[in-house]
Amino acid sequence: MLIQLSVLVTAVCASGQEPSGVPRPRAACGVVEEGYGRPKRQPVVYGKPYTVPKVRLRITDERTGVPVAGREVFVRYVWRWFEYPYSERPLGVWSEAFDLVKCSTDGQGFVEMSEFKVVPGGWYKGKMLLGRRPEFSHLDVSVHFETHITHVRITKDALKRYTKGKADNIPLKVPLTSPLSK
Repeated sequence: MLIQLSVLVTAVCASGQEPSGVPRPRAACGVVEEGYGRPKRQPVVYGKPYTVPKVRLRITDERTGVPVAGREVFVRYVWRWFEYPYSERPLGVWSEAFDLVKCSTDGQGFVEMSEFKVVPGGWYKGKMLLGRRPEFSHLDVSVHFETHITHVRITKDALKRYTKGKADNIPLKVPLTSPLSK
């Protein structure tokens, strides 16, 4: 009986399938959480909404190309808004705010995110605004490891190229070891 079971497990593993009952990482993204990286009060000015398309990320080791499986991934939908007054800059400065979604990679390193409409808001509406409106800037993808967190920026232009192209995913190559451990 024991020999038959080990032969069965060996045959299943050799065929590339996983034995039933063995958990494997599943890609998942939660609901986008709004309210991160911004003041507590309501925005007073809004920019043009930007729809981030459904995105499929493929996260791999930058050296070997092996998929990064079962890792927590945070995706920030970042926009910029003009902040005035600002202590170090007498004429004001662009600041960033974001909405956040928490995801995890599957066994092949994929993360699938749903389409999301970013409505950029700002917290200053005065004479120094000079027609500058809040606007969507980029996605900030952070992959969490035991010793470090790796950030990758996906610009608005890269998102546009992705939606126009034939690729079914955006490849992200990340280091598996901390750059500080060298």
